[in-house]
Amino acid sequence: ALFVLTHRKTRQVRYKHMPQQDPLKWHMQGGHPNLSEPQMSILVMVSQGYDPLTLVPGTEQDVFHDLAEWTEELIMLVVKYFCPVKQVIVTLGCYYAQLADPLKVMLDAEDSWLSQRLQIFVQQGEVAAPAANTVWQCWEEFGRTPKEIKPRDIEKSMKEEGLYCGDVVIWQPQTTAGPRRPGA
Repeated sequence: ALFVLTHRKTRQVRYKHMPQQDPLKWHMQGGHPNLSEPQMSILVMVSQGYDPLTLVPGTEQDVFHDLAEWTEELIMLVVKYFCPVKQVIVTLGCYYAQLADPLKVMLDAEDSWLSQRLQIFVQQGEVAAPAANTVWQCWEEFGRTPKEIKPRDIEKSMKEEGLYCGDVVIWQPQTTAGPRRPGA
């Protein structure tokens, strides 16, 4: 599936799905003041079931999706993780799901999408491994400053939480001191 970087009416810069039949020129942004040519930024996403680093298909148990059949009922989120131990935020990748799914769908199963992606950063020493019994909390990054984030209820659907395709969410372990904004 292809996603193009766009400017929303809210002044947010986010990726939105680019239908295959759309001509590329429809998505060209006006050129940067220092450049004479129009420009565009495209994100390419492969189906779940492929290894994100090698693009090799996984096992027969993995589910593969036809992303050419993207609908308005699907959502793609840019997912980050805040490590409270090392005080860093890393980008885990892009996750897609049904808009009606709860946010916690990324955590479902012992070997969840979030834990698989996080493991790469733990092995590289960029973040500390969260405890096995971690209680998670999620935030939406909707602006350019650390103060412009909103807590999200992981039990509610992405639609109920007002998330749109291309939004950015940040996961972090809930601390004993209670909720805390990433980077605060």
